[in-house]
Amino acid sequence: MFLWAPENFRAQRIAKRRNISIEDALEAVRYSDEERKNLVYRLYKKDWIDADLYDAVMNTSKWTFDEVAHIVEEIFKTRVK
Repeated sequence: MFLWAPENFRAQRIAKRRNISIEDALEAVRYSDEERKNLVYRLYKKDWIDADLYDAVMNTSKWTFDEVAHIVEEIFKTRVK
């Protein structure tokens, strides 16, 4: 499952959690995305945001953390029997 959210939404979450500016949070998001992109490409020669790599793709900005966890759990239950 690929969990994602728009860049600005993620930056707002990080800024609040780390008590930093939105600009610093945006930099952290972009750095993290670049690191993840490079790692996946180095290991698998794939684009990490290619939806074909995942059974499900979810925009986490639409739900609370608890709702996301519940949805992921329910999807997991249907895949593992």
